[in-house]
Amino acid sequence: MLKQTKLLSLILLIYLGLSQALSSPKLILPVVLENLQNIDPSQYLISEKLDGMRAYWDGKQLFAKSGKPIHAPKWFLENFPPFELDGELWSNRNEFEKIISIIKNHNRQEAWKDLKFNIFEVPNQKGNLSARLQVIKDYLSIHHAPYIRIIPQYQFTKLEEITHFFHQIKHNGGEGIILRKNDTPYLTGRDRSALKFKVFFDSECMIKGYEKGAGKYAKVMGSIICEDIISKQIVKIGSGFSDLMRANPPKVGTIITYKYYQKTKNNHPKHPVFLRIRDDF
Repeated sequence: MLKQTKLLSLILLIYLGLSQALSSPKLILPVVLENLQNIDPSQYLISEKLDGMRAYWDGKQLFAKSGKPIHAPKWFLENFPPFELDGELWSNRNEFEKIISIIKNHNRQEAWKDLKFNIFEVPNQKGNLSARLQVIKDYLSIHHAPYIRIIPQYQFTKLEEITHFFHQIKHNGGEGIILRKNDTPYLTGRDRSALKFKVFFDSECMIKGYEKGAGKYAKVMGSIICEDIISKQIVKIGSGFSDLMRANPPKVGTIITYKYYQKTKNNHPKHPVFLRIRDDF
């Protein structure tokens, strides 16, 4: 009986350990900003929104926002700090698929040299955003961590300056900008102290089913029917797919990212287009 009790206790500890390791870290989630005219520029720090893989350093290990561990090479993590960091694993604009491929393929350790951990937040530190980022700046002034980069934050006083900055990023193939209220303490969850303004809007949804195509696509997948992760709306997506994907569509239950350009009067995404599979969830 004693042996059984010890065995059950051991199983419970292992289960709790795994549950904790796989639990999603509490992160700040930017709210979509649909019109720059709705903000007071002087309240925000502005940075480029990097289209990489969101990553969280807990002081010992890297995790995806889903809570899954990210197996970075030891040399990549050299001199990472003993405190938390939040940022993006990123290489260059328009390289999302390459970034995810490097991270997921454990046989491509050398390819990590193309990535950097781009920091936009230092969780659970005191003070405003500038003060929290100063913590990692001070650390890096003493410790050489070649694969950590702090995302530049810019202070503008006029809306025209923010608009110009956004159009520069758009012209260079970037995804958009992040606006963070500088005077707020560290917060998690979806909060309007963090906003994102993009070239187009996007969201994630879970595939629920398919519709057959017509014409040249009569024998393959025509549209994906999915449920938006946030709004729970059912969205039908019929464009953005390659012929190969139409012939071999993602499985039901797969999380995908889709883009749209505005919403209808009923708050439904207008002209949704498939963007990519989100296998970093």
